[in-house]
Amino acid sequence: MMSFKPTSPLRFSHPLPHPTSPAFLSPPQVYTSTTLYRDVLSNAGWMRNDTNDADARIAFESVIHVIMATSNWEVFATFTDYVSKAEKLQSPMWELPPGNDTMDAYAPFVYDATVLWAFLVNKTLKDGGDPRNGSRIFQEARGVESVGN
Repeated sequence: MMSFKPTSPLRFSHPLPHPTSPAFLSPPQVYTSTTLYRDVLSNAGWMRNDTNDADARIAFESVIHVIMATSNWEVFATFTDYVSKAEKLQSPMWELPPGNDTMDAYAPFVYDATVLWAFLVNKTLKDGGDPRNGSRIFQEARGVESVGN
């Protein structure tokens, strides 16, 4: 979840309730939170090297950018190393497809999902559960939250 940090004072008619209040914890409310930075993250959308650039920059400051964090190549290299080692496993419980040498745009999401899956499988195995029980893995995943690299 992101947090609100407006670039100028904003007034909300329905402020976000305190996280421990019943209004916050009861469905079907959905809350979102956004961080707005004054920094220009990319000038590709507005810069034309003309006399309108200054005005365009101001106009584009209010555009909401949804941007994936940049890839950490060291983490990616470690991950691919682990995958290549896992590929050699002969256990019938692990059926892994072969990989390739290029990084797809979805790779960071797949990486995060794989790390979460591995964490949940380890927890399931430690608890004596079956790692092929998808319902159990799904239940274990509920409420799991992680922030960072």
